[in-house]
Order: sequence, then C-alpha cells, then structure tokens
Amino acid sequence: MTDLEWLSQMISEFETDPLTPVKIYQCTYQTGIIGFLIERCVGCPDFGYELTDCGGNLLCILFGHAGDPCVEYNVDFENKQLLYQQN
Repeated sequence: MTDLEWLSQMISEFETDPLTPVKIYQCTYQTGIIGFLIERCVGCPDFGYELTDCGGNLLCILFGHAGDPCVEYNVDFENKQLLYQQN
C-alpha cells in the first residue's frame, strides 16, 4: 500500500473522516490483472465497490443504485484480499 502513492494518499484521506467505515481489497479481474476494490461505505445498502487499476484509475462502480455491474471486468470476488479497514 505504501508503494502506490495514490493508494497511500487515499488512505490518508479516509483517516481524516473516521465516521465512514471503509475497506480496500486487492483483487484480480479479467484474466488475472491485479486491481483494487474500494468499499467506501461498508454495510450501506445503496453503495458497492469502486474497481480501480494499479494506477488508481477508476474502471467502474459495481452495484449500488446507479452502479454499473461491470460484467466485462469479470472481478474475482472469491479471492479478494483485505488490505485496509477503517472502523
């Protein structure tokens, strides 16, 4: 997490707002490409995950009321690994 400047900065921003529970997972998508799932409101019924690539570029938003199902990315949810958890 410290090797990726954008991820380290994002975590610093999350820590300034300790009231919103956040989780960040490492995952794979498509054919084994490493990415990150960011869950900005853990347990919120109307919010899902943001899928980003290793450069921090938002690829899609999964679930939620207005979210894209991101079917084309074929995210491997079964093997995601928790990297960061707040609250």
